[in-house]
Amino acid sequence: MNASVTAGGSTLVVAKATKVLLLTKLGRYDTSTGWNSQPLQTELPR
Repeated sequence: MNASVTAGGSTLVVAKATKVLLLTKLGRYDTSTGWNSQPLQTELPR
């Protein structure tokens, strides 16, 4: 099973993925002082 990701404008479509990891701008570029550095994680139903 191959997952696919398509982006267009403000829409992001993820298909056939068992897990999706979302990184916020804060989580990717800023330092971790004063906030929870755990990335946002969304697990799709199996």
